[in-house]
Amino acid sequence: MKPAATLIAALALSLATLAGFLHGNPFQSAGHALDWLFGAPPAWTQVEHTVQSAEFQEISRGERPLGSLRQLEAGWQRRTGARRVVLIGNSQMLSVSLAAGEPPPQGPEPTYSDLLSRELAARSRNPVLCYRLAAPGMSYTEALWYVLYLSGRPHLRPDAVAIQLNYQSFWNGGVRAGMQELLADEDFRARVEQEAQGQEAYAESFREALAEYRQRSTRVAAGPKPSSPGDALESHVRQVAAQWPPLSRKYAHRDGLLETLYRARVYVLGLKPTTARSITGPRMRRSQASLEAIARLCRAQGTALILFQAPLNPQVDLYRTAEDKSRHEEFLARLQQISGSPLLDWERSIPAPQWGKWMNGPDPLHLSRAGHRSMADRMIRAIDDALRLNAPGSGHGI
Repeated sequence: MKPAATLIAALALSLATLAGFLHGNPFQSAGHALDWLFGAPPAWTQVEHTVQSAEFQEISRGERPLGSLRQLEAGWQRRTGARRVVLIGNSQMLSVSLAAGEPPPQGPEPTYSDLLSRELAARSRNPVLCYRLAAPGMSYTEALWYVLYLSGRPHLRPDAVAIQLNYQSFWNGGVRAGMQELLADEDFRARVEQEAQGQEAYAESFREALAEYRQRSTRVAAGPKPSSPGDALESHVRQVAAQWPPLSRKYAHRDGLLETLYRARVYVLGLKPTTARSITGPRMRRSQASLEAIARLCRAQGTALILFQAPLNPQVDLYRTAEDKSRHEEFLARLQQISGSPLLDWERSIPAPQWGKWMNGPDPLHLSRAGHRSMADRMIRAIDDALRLNAPGSGHGI
């Protein structure tokens, strides 16, 4: 090929590539192609558009919970006759994975926490107010963070706390930045500081959260830095460019690239977040210590603790070895002794047909519509039992 022709071909290819980025999303298209190639179900089966109700749930999913909890406090103050239950868990409480034969969504989908919250609140006699504190990848250190906050505020202190237990979550740790805004409450901050000075395995996570919060507070108090003429010009150019649709798509391209790389990792390399693993060392000790602290706190304050093993797709196993499962079960037995509460073992309670698919395999954690209905029925019975045993004068208060 002659040099001139080569140059023209290269220029045409470059212009075509640029046009593709300006007017489309080639990375996203590549991800969809991988889905098709490896037999993933339609995207609509992974439902993210679920019911949003500030009355029954913390709607920021852990990103900015302070406003939601203040709204909850005001609402619970007005409902003095009802008993209160808080459910704490991860994305199983937030998402729906439609099973084979379940039709596409026609609107926001309810999860089991939505179903049980509405049914218990609507009772004409002895209504129960349920509230969901859930976030993707919720750590048990974050669960302790929430329980400490709730227990320190009389109008937020629940009659029962339901904690979702699943082996995979013992991997998670730390307190995400959004939850750190609860430290604006001086009493809560003092309790966190006290815990941070202790020797428990979660103390380091509390110290890190306090340090991050103080750094942000210092920056906010100092105010914005004075800008130079160059900074002002750069800011103006960025604002103008952001209003031009082709350039404003850069974040979509970034997300599309990351999602495609993730799909390639799952499809080609078989590396999934739900791959069976052994969880030991500091991660395990931190999660266990956080749950033990929750159990002791609930027992000291007379709060019923509902411990339940989260349902797991029977086609999936998260334990890498038999020893992993045995160690986990030994801890759960110890947790029951500390709390004085039974363990509701629902790990294999939802049959395989009530689960959807995730990418090219069984969804390990997220329930179908039927699965959420089944889980809601179980949880309603568990809540009724816990509140009945923990009722004033029952002699069974925890």
